[in-house]
Amino acid sequence: MDSTSIIYIFAMSFVHLQTHSEFSILRASCRIKELLKSAVEKNQPAVALTDHGNMFGILEFFMQAKDLNKERKKAGLDPIKPLLGCHIYVATPNATRDESTYQRLTLLVENQDGYYNLLKIVSYCYESPEAWAEIPAVPLSFIKLKSKGLIALAGDLMSRFGTDVTSGRDAQAIAYIESLRQIFDSEHLYLTLQDHGLDSEKQLNQFIIKCSEKYNLGLVATNNVHYIKRDGATAHKALRCIALAEKLQDYKENYCPTDKYYFRSSEEMAELFLDHPEAIENTGKIAARCDVTIRTNCGDEYWPKYAFPKEFADADAYLAYLCEKKVSERYDVITDEIRERLDNELKCIKDMHVAGYLLIVWDFINWSRENGIPVGPGRGSAAGSIVTYIIGITDIDPLRFVLLFERFLNPERVSMPDIDTDISDRDRGRVIQYVTEKYGADCVSQIVTYGALKAKAVINDVGRVLGLPIADVRMITKKLPETLGATLTNAWTGKDKKGAPIAPDYNAEEFQALIKSRESFQELWKLALELEDLARQTGVHAAAVVIAPTPMSNLAPLFRAKPEDTPVVMFDKHYAEDIGLLKMDFLGLRNLSIIQDAVALIKQTRGFDLEIGKIPLDDRTTFNLLSKGLTVGVFQFESIGMQEYLKKLQPTRIEDLIAMNALYRPGPIDQIPHFILRKQGEEKVDCYHPDLESILSETYGVIVYQEQVMLLAQKLGGYTLGGADIIRRIMAKKKPEEMAKLEPEFMEKCIACGYDAKMVKKVWAVLLPFCGYAFNKSHAAAYAYLAYQTAYLKANYGPEFMAASMTSEISKTDNIVTLVQECAKMNVKVRTPDINTSLGIFSANKEGEIIYGLAGIRNVGLAVIEDVVTERNLHGPYKTLFDLCKRILDYQTTLSEKRPPLNRKALECLVMAGALDCFPGSRPALMASIDKALEVANRYRQDKDAGQVSLFDMGGANEVPMSSPEELEDASEWSYIECLNKEREVLGLYLSGHPLEEYRPELRGFTTCSLADSELAEIQLKSMVFVGGII
Repeated sequence: MDSTSIIYIFAMSFVHLQTHSEFSILRASCRIKELLKSAVEKNQPAVALTDHGNMFGILEFFMQAKDLNKERKKAGLDPIKPLLGCHIYVATPNATRDESTYQRLTLLVENQDGYYNLLKIVSYCYESPEAWAEIPAVPLSFIKLKSKGLIALAGDLMSRFGTDVTSGRDAQAIAYIESLRQIFDSEHLYLTLQDHGLDSEKQLNQFIIKCSEKYNLGLVATNNVHYIKRDGATAHKALRCIALAEKLQDYKENYCPTDKYYFRSSEEMAELFLDHPEAIENTGKIAARCDVTIRTNCGDEYWPKYAFPKEFADADAYLAYLCEKKVSERYDVITDEIRERLDNELKCIKDMHVAGYLLIVWDFINWSRENGIPVGPGRGSAAGSIVTYIIGITDIDPLRFVLLFERFLNPERVSMPDIDTDISDRDRGRVIQYVTEKYGADCVSQIVTYGALKAKAVINDVGRVLGLPIADVRMITKKLPETLGATLTNAWTGKDKKGAPIAPDYNAEEFQALIKSRESFQELWKLALELEDLARQTGVHAAAVVIAPTPMSNLAPLFRAKPEDTPVVMFDKHYAEDIGLLKMDFLGLRNLSIIQDAVALIKQTRGFDLEIGKIPLDDRTTFNLLSKGLTVGVFQFESIGMQEYLKKLQPTRIEDLIAMNALYRPGPIDQIPHFILRKQGEEKVDCYHPDLESILSETYGVIVYQEQVMLLAQKLGGYTLGGADIIRRIMAKKKPEEMAKLEPEFMEKCIACGYDAKMVKKVWAVLLPFCGYAFNKSHAAAYAYLAYQTAYLKANYGPEFMAASMTSEISKTDNIVTLVQECAKMNVKVRTPDINTSLGIFSANKEGEIIYGLAGIRNVGLAVIEDVVTERNLHGPYKTLFDLCKRILDYQTTLSEKRPPLNRKALECLVMAGALDCFPGSRPALMASIDKALEVANRYRQDKDAGQVSLFDMGGANEVPMSSPEELEDASEWSYIECLNKEREVLGLYLSGHPLEEYRPELRGFTTCSLADSELAEIQLKSMVFVGGII
């Protein structure tokens, strides 16, 4: 038999056991779909995923293989087996950031025990400081405890083992093999042979073969796969350069140094190891032994159990008790409609086994409210439930706003509920901490997210790697379409994935010509296309938290950026839910903090407690404000476009706001003009049939909500609301094969209910295009209600609301400028900061003025501000610059912890901001006296420590602490313009005046509009405007 035939025979059994995907962040460029596709193309029956030190991609790998196998089964093809594993770092003494100082081990999952043990091992790499040196690693002692069901592959060139062999330290290398033999028997420990064209590998392979013979250990042939095709080597080096912030021409890292680290064919591998066919055969044997399934769609099995009181039989009984106890708090009269709705919902909740879930949500929301933490009125479809409303999860009455429970929980379509919760942004951490303490720190985790090399980012990164001038790279990025999510391919073709233009006025031919104009641009483009959308870094999801009934590492792998950080599940939120983990979204919402702060200020300035949950929903002052478009600071209604629509709409009821919140989005926004014209009586309201008026009259015949689609199907076709929700979902997806079945069925059922076919076709024709972007009314109602609350506060308690809004934006100067300008429109005065009246945050006084917060002044630290305010509250207003310096130093000396001092820079900024205008002397004189004041304060403190007290110190509290050494220095006056410029330097805006104020009449004579006004929205596109300002 010739060598070609031998190669073919052995190649038939080859499987890649060591491959790395893009989830080996910035180390490998293999996309998971491409790995599976390559295995199929090369007729390999299985393929492993063994990323570096993590399992980020394992579930995606498993699920994509599962989907691929469904298609292969339909085609009568054999499935491809996904092998699960990880390339881990083994902790060694004196390890450094140099990875070659660590041992390495590839662990493959043989069975279910092995899968759960691998979760533990990978999680332990990140679990404790003892497991860390410079790289997350795990000691062999822990692997020994969790070795059952795992197959180990050892012999990596880049490990300490490889370094020991190639450096002649055979004894150390043998000791490592011996230590592995203490953990794994010969059926579960293999030694790897690799050949990427390196001389050092030949030396290592000879050593490994000897060890194999000596210890009777099997050999396996592996290729250290880091990219799919051989010509991907350059792109892979570019990826490494992005990781190392190096240029390609300077790249010297000995990491995948040849172009052989690709997904080789079975024949190539068999030819490489012709002398050791057993190393090829063993890969297939190992693959055949590996058999593991990751369970999905687990229902509530992995949900934590809510600890309800012992006197109740189960969670359903306790939930029903809570509803009975609290229903009278929501409704004065319990009507038959309320009772029937409540009973039906409780029955559905019981049948779907989700009472425990609702109680978990209720518990942390109830705790939040009891502890003064603002919680939003609702979010998403949960606001459609009367149960969630009665027990206080939401604050939106579903009967008052015609919201549907079936949009939240559909009894005809088994799916898990999903309640997202808005919490004030500053208190989100407290709520998560409560949940963590209640269910156990090891049972609560956050969820990973990935930052990807998106179009503009990958162009910038590759441009840097190639050493191109920044100006050249910007030539390309500036030409990319601005459309959200546009890819490089979209930029090249000018089309989106549906074939529609990617952006108005975008010229793809012009872009192509730019790329073709230079060789360096073509090189950049080629590499960017190969690297686009690969994972660039990991992060933590801004809202998602998962809770389990058992330590999380029993169910999913965990990681931490640092040992002391909160653990993070390595699966993203979709995959985490797929395996049955309970995901909660805790969203920090700034507007809830604003409302809380505004209510507190109202108490201070006006002397009463405003109950924001009980404000009237028909307040004329509020709707007048909205009708004028004065919505800066109003939740969800701030944009210039929305302001213009509101001025045209002239809203008179909260239902108008709910509809606008739903319509002001891509897709339905085109319906807004019709909605406005119909409200104003300028366009006919068509509800298609008298039976449909109760459904469509609220929105003037315009179909706005998903719930309307459901109600229309119920009314016309006799569908249940559960069935109607299924129809809505099918119509929204617009799958041709499903739509082909649905339309005749819908027509038949409607006609059977006695409706005219022509009218039904008309309704269908309207429903079909709109169903894809009809909005969830429950969510729109909750957010419109929150928007109304902010508008009510602004309309009726403007100074307090605007002060609270400024506090929320205190670190964002541009936003403060916008809010100050809005105050001017409201005739609310914003006073310059004052050391004797300002707090750290913005505040309001009883005269209806806003006092600028000290924290809004640059270079004045929060700790110093806290000390200034505390000392002022203890001993009264500061009288002079010298008094301020002495008292703050004196106060800080009494504190147990060391505080940052009130230094020269902070005092300069306070003077420039006008915060010390209450003191004797001009701003220039105060500025010139800062060093002297600090020196006097230090001397005063020294004298006091030495027991020397001045005459003034022995005086009464009303004595002015001024003596001849405390006289201000002489200084030349600043001009009005100088004062304003210095003010702007430290506040970011002109506050006490404006340099152009005296020229305002002249400017109005020739300018078209103000850049700060919503007048810009009314300017026709590409028309000429005249504006005035300072450059």
